[in-house]
Amino acid sequence: NDKKCKMIGISQAPPFAPANSFYCLPSNANMIKSASDHIAEKHGKNHIISLYKASSSKEKELSFLFQKNILAANHSIAITQFAYDEKNKDSLISNLSKTKTNLIIMATSDESFVTSVFVKLVPEKEKYKIDVFGMPTWEHFESIDFKLLEEMHTTIFTSQFINYDSDEVTRFRKSYISNYYSEPSYQAFMGFYLASGLCSLMDDYGKDYWKYLNSTNDNMSSNFFKIKSAGANLSFTNDKIFILSYSNYQLKITK
Repeated sequence: NDKKCKMIGISQAPPFAPANSFYCLPSNANMIKSASDHIAEKHGKNHIISLYKASSSKEKELSFLFQKNILAANHSIAITQFAYDEKNKDSLISNLSKTKTNLIIMATSDESFVTSVFVKLVPEKEKYKIDVFGMPTWEHFESIDFKLLEEMHTTIFTSQFINYDSDEVTRFRKSYISNYYSEPSYQAFMGFYLASGLCSLMDDYGKDYWKYLNSTNDNMSSNFFKIKSAGANLSFTNDKIFILSYSNYQLKITK
């Protein structure tokens, strides 16, 4: 019903979004699907290994979810599942391809585990081409050397990233600092561009603006929004994710 209140959530979208709702952050499942679509498109000809910690059932589930989504995007891709631990770490090397680039998806947020795998892989860089695809949590790693992440050609994905190279972001940041004398948070950027986009939709479509939320992404900042339907009853979610790589000790959007 058009007269019903609209609900906007700043949290992640639930599995089943209520009617007339919009969630500013994608669900974990949608993030993995988008990341998997990227892998299928950009790395479909590579040798892909989905690696997880052998002792973690959660990581195993996540690793197989990546495989399921990548194959859904391109069923011809071959993916090797590898349960890594101290006993079989040497066999990881024997699973690498000498003729193709090896993309290792690491379905883990354990920083010490990531470091141990990297220590094993780095000496092999002279023999094999190796790229690594990590999780959103890697952005907050504290002890691992950025140089190591860059050396391993590491890429991660996240739903929350501020692209300071964008002119749009630069303008808002400058205005915010001049008014509030502090750096704007991600929520400040999101709130401003969400309100601006909704006002633009209202100007264009009046009381029917909500119906066009996912079909008029031009009204919303492309730096923060990629709106899709979350099901029936005019529910929507922001499925925007960023694919980031390490360069010069910084995370940059992958071209």
